[in-house]
Order: sequence, then C-alpha cells, then structure tokens
Amino acid sequence: MTAHGSAVLHKVHDRAPRGRRRLVAALLTVASVIALVGGASPAASLWSISDATTTTTATARTLTALDAPTIASSTGQKITLTSNTAPSGDTLTPVYTFERSTSAAFTAPTTIATGPTFPVTDEGHLPAVPTAGTFSTIASGISSSCGLSNGRVMCWGNNDNGQLGQGTIGGFSATPVEVQTTADNPASALPATAALLEVAVGGDTACVSTLRDVYCWGRNLGGIVTTTDTSPHPLPVRVSGTPAGNLSSLTVGYSHACALFTNFGALCWGSNLNGQLGTNAALSATPAAPAKVLTGGNAGGNQVPAGTSLNLIRAGHSYTCFVTSGLAYCWGINTTGNLGNGTTTQVSVAKSVATGTSYLPAATTIIDMSLSGSTDASNSRSTCAATTTAVYCWGAAANGALGISGAAGNVLNPAKVTGVTGTMTALAGGLQGHCAVTSGQAYCWGLGTSGQLGSGSASATTPVKAATAAGKTVVRVDGDQGFRCFRYSDGTVGCAGAGAVGQLGEGPDGRSASVNAGIGTMVAPRPRTCDTGATFLSDGSCTLAPNTTYYYRVSFTLGSWKSPVSAVAALKPGG
Repeated sequence: MTAHGSAVLHKVHDRAPRGRRRLVAALLTVASVIALVGGASPAASLWSISDATTTTTATARTLTALDAPTIASSTGQKITLTSNTAPSGDTLTPVYTFERSTSAAFTAPTTIATGPTFPVTDEGHLPAVPTAGTFSTIASGISSSCGLSNGRVMCWGNNDNGQLGQGTIGGFSATPVEVQTTADNPASALPATAALLEVAVGGDTACVSTLRDVYCWGRNLGGIVTTTDTSPHPLPVRVSGTPAGNLSSLTVGYSHACALFTNFGALCWGSNLNGQLGTNAALSATPAAPAKVLTGGNAGGNQVPAGTSLNLIRAGHSYTCFVTSGLAYCWGINTTGNLGNGTTTQVSVAKSVATGTSYLPAATTIIDMSLSGSTDASNSRSTCAATTTAVYCWGAAANGALGISGAAGNVLNPAKVTGVTGTMTALAGGLQGHCAVTSGQAYCWGLGTSGQLGSGSASATTPVKAATAAGKTVVRVDGDQGFRCFRYSDGTVGCAGAGAVGQLGEGPDGRSASVNAGIGTMVAPRPRTCDTGATFLSDGSCTLAPNTTYYYRVSFTLGSWKSPVSAVAALKPGG
C-alpha cells in the first residue's frame, strides 16, 4: 500500500509460483507474436491486485476510481488541486486527468490538466461573456466614436480608415464593437489585461491610454499611430518614445496627438506642419516622435511660467491648447485668431490666451477647453474655455460657432458667451460649434443643420438647451462633423445628428440617416465581462471568481485502460 492507501500493481513474487509466472510470461510472449504477425500492436496486460493474475481487460479489480480531488492551496481566483495516487505497473505510469464544471450535474466539463503528476492549478480560463454595459467615458471623431465600458474600449460608426480597431478597413457598425487586443489578434499591440484610463478620438484616428503607455489605430494622418508612416493601421499600435508611467491626460487632433505625464510635462507627436507640437522644431509634415512641449525656462520664447502644474491638454486641427495653474496657453496655426492672443500669427511655442477686463478674467481658473472639430480647417477654427461660472470663446464666428449674438468674422480675443448659467463642468467642440455642460444639462450653439445641437435642425448663434433624455443628468458631450453624443451620469449614451454610417449607434430603427434632431439612449455596449471578482487573463479569458462554487473530478489512464471517474468535489477559490 502507498502512503495514500492505494495499491501498486507489480509482479507479486510471493503469491504466484515460479512455474506459473513462467507459464504466464510464455503465454504473453506467444500472444504478442501472434498479434504482431496479424498486423496489430501487442496488447498490454495488468496484474490483478487481488489474485496476482494477468488480464487484458480493465475491471474494478484492476482500476478503481480515485477519491474526489481536494484543495492543496487556493487564492480568491485560482485553486490548486491534489488527489490520492493511482496504481502503477512495472512499465506503466498513470496519467491523471482533472476536470472542472460550473454545474453540480457536471455538464460541459473542461479539462484542467492531463499529466503524470499533481498537484495541478486551475486559473480559470473561463470565457468572458458579452453583457449589457455602460460607458465611463466617450470620445468622437469625424464619423466614429469610442468609449470605455467595463475596462474595454468599444467603438462604433465609420470604419473607412480602420478606426474601429477590428483589423479591417471599410464598412461601418452602428453597434459598439470591442477594439481587438492581443488575445483577439496577435497583430494587435493592446494587451488584453491593460487597465485603460482614457480614450481620445480625432479625425479618423483613435487612441487609448494606460498609466504607462498610449496605443493608437486608424487613419494615422501625420503619423499619430506609428510616428514613422502615414498609412492606415486598423489595429492598435503602441506609441514608442513616451515616458514609462504617470500618464494623466490624452488628446487626439486631426494630424497630431498629445499627452500629459505627471512630473514630466506634455508630449506631442505627429505632424508639425503648423507648429502644433509646441516644440519650436522646424515646420514639417513628416511624422515626428513624441517630444516635450516647451515650458518655463525652456528656449523658444514660450510664455508658460516655470514651476507651473499642467492640468489638461486639448488638440484641434493643427493647433493645441493646455491649461496650467488655471490659465490657458495655445500654439499652432492661427488663421482665425483661434489661439486667442489678439493676433492671427502662427506660433510654434505656447503663448498665453489674452486675459483682462474685456477677455478672460485674470484671476480666473479654467476647468475645461474645447477646440473646434478636427475637420474645422481654413477659415472656421474656434476655441472656447470654461470657468466654473462662465464660458468664453474666440476665433471664427461662422454659423454662430462662438455662441455670441452679432459676432461676425474672426474674434481674436476671448469673449463671454451669454445664455449659459449655472455651474460649468465640461466643454466639447464640434464642426463650427461647441457645447457646455452646466448643472447637469447640455447647451449647444453653432452649426446645426444635421440636428447635432440636439434641439432641432437649425443653426444657433446663442446657446440652446439640448433635448436630452428626461430625468437624466448630462456629464459629458463629444462630437465632430455633423453629430454629437451625450453621456449621462448613469453611463448611458444618446447621440444626435448625421447617422449615415452608424455614428448614432441607433441601428436600423427607421430613423433618418441625415437629420436626427432628437437624442435617445441608443448606444448599447455589450463588453465581454468576467464574473464578479474575477479578472481578465492575458488570453482574454477570465480567472475563477471568489466565493463561487466550481465542481471537480479526476480520473486516470494506465496503459490502454481508463479508470472510472472519481466522485465530484464542490470547491470554492479561497476556501
């Protein structure tokens, strides 16, 4: 008997006479020769535990079921299993098979491990199941949007440049689809287990950040995705050359992108044709690797005081703004006065937005900024900044983009928007227009011919209240060319405006593809989800869930024979 109380099969010399053993051996040899002559493999044989005879058929006397598996060790997300030892022969070693089921009836069992040794560890590798979800954040580009839902990045709308992250180019989806990770496609650089912080979309390019890295996909104009070429990339690529860690803010413009890194500063990359990288480098459309925006004591004539703390950064069409110590600074193209410094002169380093009695109050604190949509080029760029109590805009006034009644042409310095009251919490740009979120409501102004203001199909030169869903509180708005999406405090999202390529996420419900002035909660993400307490593994599957009962059994094979399965054990991770 072994230490586990199981018998070991072997030649039991003290129970079988020598002559009998020789006879058995001779018979087995003859049987083997006959089998070989007949073209078959020789059959293996086992000694009987009970009477020292040989048999070529497994019976209850030779192979009996093992005890039910037990826990050798366990954490909240995995179980290490053990068992008693199976019989073995002089030349035969038992091979154990451990199985798991999620039901007491042991339906649809999964093999955990097969091999000659134990203990074995069950990490789960359970399938993640698509489940109705909500969005924690959203961002919109020219004709597509992305959001974070249950830690996954999901996109909808146009895919003409691979901006949905599916590994393909072309078509569209009104239903949010998960951007592919390394678990879905080995060509994707986005880890399946990445803890995603922020998503940003500009033009037809999307990016997502973790604490350490930025991953981008889509059109790649200016080299936003790769920093080396400008061809579309329909799967996430890791942006190289960024500091490893402490990423706090991410923004994507038309042909460049920027990010803030705590204790490091701002980095921008992509095209620098109009000085939008803020590095004072030579103007060029050739893709540039991430480089630090000049601030403080750096050369180049920037106006950012040394020692200030960067709070947020926003990228538009060929220009950029950030807020530091509550004040705004902008750089890049300036054909419409969109930099807000009283001129139309292009600059390659950060210059302060004008403050004073008639402009932004000098003692104010800016809490958000919006730059007009990534397709706002030439004579239509505009910019807005919000304090907690007011909104100020400057740049091109076309189609009421500044929200200031009577404004025309280009406004070179910040001017206060009237008609928006309450506590400001967020701003969002769009094609020739902006929106402000105040006291849980959204107010929009500017171009509205596709219904993107959410209040009808007309443009508005002053703010109008968007007809968002009754009883819901708006926390964020985003949009671009002809549409906007509104995120509510409960994580639901409704979109308004043009929807010919799925931008509104509404599906085939009979709504017009060109003008949709009403806002519904129609964007319905279904991210793959693990059970409560479980987490994703690197292959996209899930760990075991704490305090959840799983069912286990074990069996073994010895040579050509298979044992009966053991009794089923009901075990819990951590138990």
